[in-house]
Amino acid sequence: MVDKLVKVWLKSGEELWMLVHIEIQGQRETGFERRLYVYNYRIHDRFGAPVATFVILTDDDKNWRPTEYRFGLLGAEVRFVYSMVKLCCYNCIGVLPRWTRQSKRISARCRWNNFRN
Repeated sequence: MVDKLVKVWLKSGEELWMLVHIEIQGQRETGFERRLYVYNYRIHDRFGAPVATFVILTDDDKNWRPTEYRFGLLGAEVRFVYSMVKLCCYNCIGVLPRWTRQSKRISARCRWNNFRN
């Protein structure tokens, strides 16, 4: 995946340029939340457009669910919140039918499917 520059139209008909940053992360990483924050503000600074950050976690650690980076000093605070999806928490049978007719066979092989019958 690479970052994408997209043009969208709001329901009001207004045109909006924005950057979409999709981060796919396969393992727990110290400093991950800060790195996303740095990417976000650098992209915004370079292109001068709003940035939407989406994280897809593909690791098996159900307890690692980063969704924000926050820091503060002497009363000033910065909080960066991003959208995150953790694939190991989804039921393959419930998610895959939209993608494939072979979802039951795929689901049986899905090592992180906690909802197998």
